Formats: sequence, C-alpha cells, structure tokens
Amino acid sequence: MDDLKEAMQLAVLQENSEAASALRSLLLGLCQQCAISLQKANSYQELILDELDARRGNTAYLEKAQKELSAIQTLVVQILQELPPITGERLHFSRLTQAVLEHYQKKHPQAPKIQARLDPTAFIAADPFEAQELILHLLEGLDRMRQQEDTPAPGWQAILENRTFSRQEASFLRLRDEGDYTLLHLLPAGTDPQEDPRQLKPFSQCLEEAKANDLPLLATLQWCGSAAHNAASLFFDSLHPRESAILVFPRLPDDQKNHTNTSPYRWQDSQSPKTILLVDDEDMIWDILSDMLQDLGYQVLLAGDGQEAVEIYRANPKAIDLVILDMLMPNMGGRETFFMLKELDPQVRVLASSGYVSQEEIQDVMDSGAAGFLRKPYHISDLAKKIKEILGND
Repeated sequence: MDDLKEAMQLAVLQENSEAASALRSLLLGLCQQCAISLQKANSYQELILDELDARRGNTAYLEKAQKELSAIQTLVVQILQELPPITGERLHFSRLTQAVLEHYQKKHPQAPKIQARLDPTAFIAADPFEAQELILHLLEGLDRMRQQEDTPAPGWQAILENRTFSRQEASFLRLRDEGDYTLLHLLPAGTDPQEDPRQLKPFSQCLEEAKANDLPLLATLQWCGSAAHNAASLFFDSLHPRESAILVFPRLPDDQKNHTNTSPYRWQDSQSPKTILLVDDEDMIWDILSDMLQDLGYQVLLAGDGQEAVEIYRANPKAIDLVILDMLMPNMGGRETFFMLKELDPQVRVLASSGYVSQEEIQDVMDSGAAGFLRKPYHISDLAKKIKEILGND
C-alpha cells in the first residue's frame, strides 16, 4: 500500500498530473475487474467445498486456495479505499456533452454527424476535464471497434436523460444506492436506450468478454477507472456490445445546481464588471470555463491561439482585466504570447496554465510579472479562487 502511495506521489512530484491521472484510472479499473473476478472465484470455491464436504472429500487444498483468494481480495479492497471517488465540480452535463460532441466532429470531420438529445436539466458532480476526456475517448474507442465491422457505420447518437432506479435496479447495476441518476447513452444512430436495466452490462465484468468483443483491454480498464474516480459507472448495451457505452452518474440534487450564485469566489461588484480573456486552443476548454466564468459574474472573451489573443487585447485597450493563458499552443506558444502582451501593456495581468510546461518556463513568466500559474488539470474552484485573489485588490 505504501508503494502505491509512493508511485502516485512520484507522478505528482514529477509535475506530470496527466500521468498520475492515467495511473490512478488504470489502477481503479484493474481493481474493479479483480474484485468482480475474485468474487466469482470465491463463489465457485464455496460450491466446490460444499460438494466435497457432502462426499467427505479432501478439502485441505481448496481451503488453502480460498485463503489466498481472500488475501488478494482484501488487498484489492484496501487499494480501492485508498482511491475513493472525488467530490467533483458542479457541471451542467448537457453543456459539457455538447462541447465534447462538437470537438469530436471538428477532430473527425469525415465522421457522420452525431445526433444529440440532451436533457438540459441534467447536472452532475465530476472533474470537468476528466469527464470530457472520458466521453471523447469512448467515442473514439467505439469508432475504432466499428471500423473492424464489415457493415458501413450508420453514425452515432448521444442521449442524455435523468432516470430513477429502485433499490432492486440499483443493486443489480451495482450502484451505490437507489435514487436519481443521469445516464449518457452513446449508441448507434436509430437505437433507443434500454428501459430494462438488466440489458446493461458493466464494461469491467470480465476480461474474457472484453476480448470476445474486441474491446481494447487497457483502455477499457482505464475508462472504467476514470468513471469510478468520478463516482460513475460504465456499461454497454447487451444488444449492441461493440457499439455502445452508457455512463451513469448520480444526479446532482436540485438544491445544489445553482451553488455558483452563492460561491465565495463570485464577483459581486456589478458597478465594476471584470472582463477575462480566455486563451486556449482546445474548444472543449472554452465551453466549460466560459460557462463557469460567466456563472461567477465575469464577462468573457475567447481566443483560440496566441496571435488571436494579442489582436483581441490590442483591440480592447484597458478593457481586459485578466488573461488566462494556456502555455502550450500551436503557432504562437504561451511564452511568446505573454511577452507580446507585456509589450502592449506592461501592467497586463496574466494567469498562466498548462499541464506539460517545464519548471524553467513557468519560472521565466513568473519572474517577468505573471500574476499566477495553475497546472492542468485543476479544479474549477481553484481557478475561481485564484481569479478572485488576482482581481480582488481592485
């Protein structure tokens, strides 16, 4: 257990949070698979022991094997306890899903248009960046599996719905409790979601089934782990095992949907509104952060690269209060953009952000007057707090 903690801490100390996230998700998915397989193995062992006892057979070796299985099962449970689900950020799930679908279509312009039916009342608590990546990877993974088929692809549809599960249904699906859930169905076009929960099968139920359906095994484990990290579960439709994925999240209660309106980091001064220029080449980031910043009371301008950011800043003298700048972008990188903004306005306030930039580059922009730095992926609440700290002295 100490080795596990040390491995996770090492990934963080190396300032590679992407590696830490991938390691955690893969480990969680592997533990899910092991827990299911061990539970089945113990059940089989008990049946054999009962059979041998009835025949007065020798059970000594089976009992030893059962002890070994129990020891492994205990270790798996301990690992899962060390990696509990996160609390997550409040997310308008239909907006997030729509942003991912649009990004997917831009990334794969030859793919058929995805039909979307997204319930606007669906709110969940999750890591926005991890949730986005998970949905995108699921779509791309399903695409790869479909390409192995002889039949032409009819395209995809995304259906987001709220559903209430009874105690019996929740138990069958191995959910934490009965109650309200939000389901995102990624299905072949023209396919309706299953009404019967018994038609939903867990992605991690067994490696043999994954092999039989040509699922990428390591990717499957990582998808399951990423879902588990966000208190969600991942299923496929048993009628479309190679062409479906269903994410099931606990639904955010109604009284928690609008908590940003009372957030301590909300900009309260309506007489002095603040404008933020968000610079990032990932349009999925635009949608999530732009919505969040507007919910917190800020006006938002968007730039897709450094050159566009400089042009927008030049065209709006004294009107932009803060620039949130991604340090890794094509064409003009964050560092070059930062220094061009400084030439335009020595007092420009820049909050730099990146997941891979070197410590030397971070220190360079900080020493040159950057207002702060956040390493991706970060919590939106951390970003909101940092913005309020920077702008709060006005």
